[in-house]
Amino acid sequence: AGCPHRKTVESGKSSTGEFFEPRLGIYIEASTSPILDKNGEVTGTVHIAKNITARKIAEKSLQTEKDKLTGLLNSMDDGVAIVGADFQLEYINPAMEADYGPIAGRKCYEYFNNRLDTCPWCRNDEIFAGKTSRSDVQSSKTGKTYEITYAPLKNEDGTVSKLTVWHDITERKKV
Repeated sequence: AGCPHRKTVESGKSSTGEFFEPRLGIYIEASTSPILDKNGEVTGTVHIAKNITARKIAEKSLQTEKDKLTGLLNSMDDGVAIVGADFQLEYINPAMEADYGPIAGRKCYEYFNNRLDTCPWCRNDEIFAGKTSRSDVQSSKTGKTYEITYAPLKNEDGTVSKLTVWHDITERKKV
């Protein structure tokens, strides 16, 4: 069904597909381009095949590491949030969602502080400049006191986001 040759013959357009070749024990990326007659009808295809086994193994390894990290973040008692340079919340873990609710497309200042604009105490400038920072914050939304660690997080595409870890220190502060 995913055969690039079949797709090219049916559509008259180039096609690419990836598959595992069990006889060779490798992953292959196959690309096809149409060969057209003088009437524009497909009479055949040109095939280019590339061994992509190393890439597929690397992708699988990366996905395994991402799954481990996601599992770790999801099992943490501390809240975790990742915020983009545009103040958009990119990720929260279940502990954060339990305290603050679902993201629902909100900016960090809306989500954490019910504000319509950026917080005057925002640490984005220093975090996006590559620094790590900490502060204690009393949340008006949850009534809890958190020790928050802020750190730059480099994304796959080279951009930087702000990683925040929220450790509940309410009981410690009471003592």
